[in-house]
Amino acid sequence: LEDDRIAVDVHIQGDSILHIVFAAEFTEDIGEIRWLNLSGEQTATLRTEGAHHVFEPTEHGTIAWPAVDIRDWYDEKRDETITIVGDRLMESQPDGTTVELFNIWDHEDPTRHDQWHAAFYEQGFDWTHANGVHYSPERDSYLLSLGHIDTIYELDRTTGTPLQRINNDWVLRSST
Repeated sequence: LEDDRIAVDVHIQGDSILHIVFAAEFTEDIGEIRWLNLSGEQTATLRTEGAHHVFEPTEHGTIAWPAVDIRDWYDEKRDETITIVGDRLMESQPDGTTVELFNIWDHEDPTRHDQWHAAFYEQGFDWTHANGVHYSPERDSYLLSLGHIDTIYELDRTTGTPLQRINNDWVLRSST
């Protein structure tokens, strides 16, 4: 790979090797999943806007990945507006369309934490830092790990509805 690109997650799918690529410094959005044949030749790509870290193919022909969602946020306590980096879960459908299944901004309010000032993104403060996604075929759901807020969400694969929110403080379980 080029020096400024990272490939950190790999999956085998039939006779293809899939891996995700994104900019090491996150200064540009070059995210894509690449299919390679067993000879190492690239056979296909999927543009994964805002992607970072990992991705998860499913038996349904979908592929999910965490993606950044950068927004300005007004901190009432400090009377200032700052830019922070939150996360969302994206999914590519078998027909080639991409949908946003889940967005942390719809479920949590930003809070400052120990890693708040980490110089990870030049675009803003790293709020949630999604760093893992796992598909459970038994539950037809995704687990999305948000490292900086020590939280895991279980999300319904078809709707993105949170089924559980798990962290040190509490667990929210849906009625389903």
